[in-house]
Amino acid sequence: MKKMFEINKKLTYSITFIIFLLYEIMYATQIARNVIFNYILAYVCACMLIISVAYWIKEAKSKSVLIFSVINFIIFVLAFYIIYKLTGKIMDTNYMKYPFRTYYLSYAFAISTILIVILRNKKIERLLSKSCVMFISKHSLWMYLWHILFLKIIGMECFDRSITWILKFVVILIGAFIITWIQDIIIKKLKSKGINLELLKIFEG
Repeated sequence: MKKMFEINKKLTYSITFIIFLLYEIMYATQIARNVIFNYILAYVCACMLIISVAYWIKEAKSKSVLIFSVINFIIFVLAFYIIYKLTGKIMDTNYMKYPFRTYYLSYAFAISTILIVILRNKKIERLLSKSCVMFISKHSLWMYLWHILFLKIIGMECFDRSITWILKFVVILIGAFIITWIQDIIIKKLKSKGINLELLKIFEG
């Protein structure tokens, strides 16, 4: 039974990869380019791949994950070179983010998996568990959502356009962190009073 389960997992991973590869070919060759393809199928195929990779990483050994990271970095470099040759421009990693495509995903997989390998180290894990990194990790979704607010505020006409992007980045980062921290404190106090626990879960990390 266990062996059959392992075979089914490998088959699922393989089918998911093939589906994504077919989608990438269809997108690149413009065989199917319409609303359904661009806004539904494109994201479904990419998310299936991301979920499959996540499940595989959870069980894979660090050595295998490291090899996976290196392979993705090589794919990213090749994609970067091909895109540069075709367009004559250096594209940032967001170039193929919406919808997710190989250029963006290979970069994302390479970076995230190398970080996973590093964080699997027990000493580093213990060090990070005592810092704000755990808070940021747990509340990353809300920090992301709050950063949009600060991004919109800084983009308003009343702000000086000469402000450097580094200063903007720091302001947005600190602002999102502080708001999320305050939110967390409020939610914990409300929970301690037993106020609508189900609703409060939405605002937790």
